[in-house]
Order: sequence, then structure tokens, then C-alpha cells
Amino acid sequence: MKIIQSEEKYLTPEIVEDCFNKGELTSVDKVVCGNGFSTGFLNLKVRRNRMHLMIAPNRAVVEEKEQSYLEDTLLPLEHKDKTYHSENRIKFFYGDSIDTDFDDADILVFVADSFIMRGDAIKKIAHRVDKVLIDEVHSVHQQSLYRDILVDLERRVVDRFPKNVALVSVTASPILLDKVDIRIQNKNIPNQVINYSKDRKETIERIKDDINQGSNVVVFTNNSGVIYNLSDKNNRSLKAKFVLGDNLFNGVGKKVSFINDNRSNLTIVSSRGFEGFDVMYEDARVYFFEDRSSNYESFSIGNLYQAINRCRKGAKYIEYCRQEVSDKHRSDF
Repeated sequence: MKIIQSEEKYLTPEIVEDCFNKGELTSVDKVVCGNGFSTGFLNLKVRRNRMHLMIAPNRAVVEEKEQSYLEDTLLPLEHKDKTYHSENRIKFFYGDSIDTDFDDADILVFVADSFIMRGDAIKKIAHRVDKVLIDEVHSVHQQSLYRDILVDLERRVVDRFPKNVALVSVTASPILLDKVDIRIQNKNIPNQVINYSKDRKETIERIKDDINQGSNVVVFTNNSGVIYNLSDKNNRSLKAKFVLGDNLFNGVGKKVSFINDNRSNLTIVSSRGFEGFDVMYEDARVYFFEDRSSNYESFSIGNLYQAINRCRKGAKYIEYCRQEVSDKHRSDF
């Protein structure tokens, strides 16, 4: 196994480039949420008349990359963030995306479903592809248990391209016994204190206090009751930035009026946004809810690490509120 040392906060394009080997699928572990592999990939120089492809399992990853890209293109050069700015022409493909063809693009970014369904179109440009990134591959493995389209995704990706293409599958949360070819060790990963709690009602009250005091708050939950109890009791409305799966959004939306505000000091995220979604709050206060008695609210420790590391500028406070299977408690939700 090859070890690459990184001394930067974000992985540089040079480190990302070093992970690609022509004609091979290389497995990369960026070690406990080392930041910026996909960002570095989007900044790689693309040869003339060639293309790079990125594939992610979840739509939120692609939507977040698209939003950052569109915001960057509107800024004057002197105000562009060097970390996120890319000289490449990028197109994004997912359900409801505005991009419909591969013309005039250096990089194509797909949700896995869109990549598989566009098989015939991809065959026509496969000879022009130099590099392919399969991002957040641990989620591919985990979600393949209930998303058939993700089953054996890596092999299906490899089969769509000529043998000289360089492919990388990357994760910050490798699954036990998975093969790892390259491990990136980052000296800038800070130590983090995670406060453990069990009383969901008390935790929600702490969140409300933080919001009222003007603190930047991020709530990770798959529980509709948590979201409902954060809403205004008088009119059952909730103003925040929401990154929720369709089922959760539609379910809670029947009881709560959502006011989506990208500038809000409150961001609410379901498992849809555990990966590939960046929160740029200063001094964020982060809350993560889990219920071990519920399948859709039970997560691996890797999911917890992924979620809390969405705060790219660090977190001032982290609380992990976990309901145990054996606990007998009355639910107020």
C-alpha cells in the first residue's frame, strides 16, 4: 500500500493527480474525512479534446458541487475562492438537472443513477475520457443493500471505458476488509471532542437556545419529530437551509411550513447530505441524532465522522444524541 502525506488543509490537485494510474482502478482512503479530494479532482487540468468524469452515489453531492460551481462563475476573478475555483467547464447530471448534453464540457459529474441510465451516450464519448472518479464509494457499498442500481457499480463503471483510462474510487470511511491501494494521511485533521447525550428533548432545547442566541447551528437527523419540534409552535413554520431526502421532506412538509433560506444560521441535514455537502459556518454548533431502535435512524461510526466533518471551517461544539435499543422512554414526538 502506498502512503501519501498531506500537509495542507485541503488536498492539492497534485496529490489527487498522484492517485490516478493509467489503465487501473485505484482504491484511495483519505483517512477520516481528509478534505477536498473531489474538489482537487475538479481542479485537475484536462487535456485538450479530452474529458474527466466524476460519479457520486447521492444527488446531494452533485447538487452541492453544482451550486458551488455556479456561484464561483458569477464572482469577479479577484473574489474567487482559490480552493473551490476551477478553470474547467463542468456539467452536472441528476434528476431535474438543467444540463442535457455532453457538449462544451471538460468534466461531467453524475449521480450514479444518471450515469447508468445514460450508458449509450457515455459509450459515444468513452474514447475521450482520461480519468474517472467514483466518490464516496463506501456509500455505494452500504446503499447497494437497498438501491439495486449501485450493486457492483465499480465493475460496471470500469466496463464502460477503454483499458487505458485511469480510475479512482475514494472514501474517507473504508469498510472493513476493503482493499486500499493508497492511504492519504493528513496532518491537519484536528482532534474533536464529541459530547454524548441521551435525552432528545433536552438536546432540542439546547438547539433552540443556540438559534435564539444567533449561533450557527447544524442538525443532522432522519427523524421527522426532531424537525417538527424545532419549528415555531405558533404557526408550525421553520426557516433554515434544508438538505433532506424526498420522503422526509414530503412527510414533515405536511405538518411544517418550510422556509428555505440559504443564509440562515440553521442548517438541517438528513442522511442525504452526510457526504459531499459543505457547511461554511464559522464556529458551528453541530448536533447529530441517532436512534438504534430504528433502521433508518441507525448509522455506522463512519457516517457520524462524515456528517460532522461537513463543517469545513470546523465545529465549536459537537453533540451526539443517541437513543439506545434497550432504553424505555416516552416519546414526545
